[in-house]
Amino acid sequence: MACGSFNLVGNHYTKSFHIKCTTGETLWTGCFGAGLTRFTTAFVAQHGFDKNRWPNAIKEKLGVKCSTAIVVP
Repeated sequence: MACGSFNLVGNHYTKSFHIKCTTGETLWTGCFGAGLTRFTTAFVAQHGFDKNRWPNAIKEKLGVKCSTAIVVP
C-alpha cells in the first residue's frame, strides 16, 4: 500500500511559464504528497482495532487507556 508519492516534474511547468532562477537557468520542480487516511489504514492493517495491541508510544501520545477494543460497525 502506498502511503505517499514523490513526483519530480522537472522543468515542465517552469519552462512553460518562463520561470527562471537569478542566474537565468530554468528551475526544476517536484512535490511530495502524503495521505493521512493511507497512514491510518496501514496502521490498522498492522496493529488492528484492539488498542491493547497498539505500540506503547502511540497509546501514550493519544492518551489511550487500554481495556476495551474499538468497535467499528
